[in-house]
Amino acid sequence: SYQQTPFVQELIDMLSTRHREHNDNSTLDYHVFYEAEDATESTVKKGFDVIKSFEPDLIIAMGGGRTMEAAKLMHVLYEEPTADLKGLSDHFGGMQHWFDNEN
Repeated sequence: SYQQTPFVQELIDMLSTRHREHNDNSTLDYHVFYEAEDATESTVKKGFDVIKSFEPDLIIAMGGGRTMEAAKLMHVLYEEPTADLKGLSDHFGGMQHWFDNEN
């Protein structure tokens, strides 16, 4: 599970330190979405809802394969909420299988 890896916390700590150094010791606001390991259409939409409610200036994705593809689609939906997710899936690693197998 990504929640148990030290890399996420190390990145948060590094970014927080840099942010404080350059922003008068202000606190870095962040949200970590761990649910992209099992990337499906519903996961992408759930991640998009989190991103939309948080309104980040920056999105950072960590992982491989489907996790990164899900993050790309979440970002596209954040920038273009009316985008056709199923149509875009073919442009991001041929992920049409997500939509064929989801309940």
